[in-house]
Amino acid sequence: MTTEANNTNPDRAKWAIAFARVRQAQQNLEAYIEATRPLKELERLHVEREHNGGR
Repeated sequence: MTTEANNTNPDRAKWAIAFARVRQAQQNLEAYIEATRPLKELERLHVEREHNGGR
């Protein structure tokens, strides 16, 4: 093995860990958005009602 090959494996492992963390963060964000969707809809309806004079 060359020195370059030895340096590649730790880098690949670091990238794999980083990618897994980014993917988990993306899944967490999607779960948060889905969980708060009903609240966002209530907020939208409230703002709409306020702008229409409370009707």
